[in-house]
Amino acid sequence: MKQEGFEVFVTVDRNLPYQQNIQKLPVSIFVLCAYNNRRETLKKLIPKILERIAQGITENVTEIY
Repeated sequence: MKQEGFEVFVTVDRNLPYQQNIQKLPVSIFVLCAYNNRRETLKKLIPKILERIAQGITENVTEIY
């Protein structure tokens, strides 16, 4: 993934960390945790992702509420 220019993966799949071996993935994963998956709802979480990236948060998995 990183070879193709991806450094961040954003998903709404809260089970992803339990389904995949994420320790081997060379990207930071942001899991969006909202009461629904509508674009209007998830759009409100984007600034939080950008803030974490600006702060240098590079944990393997970060949940965004």
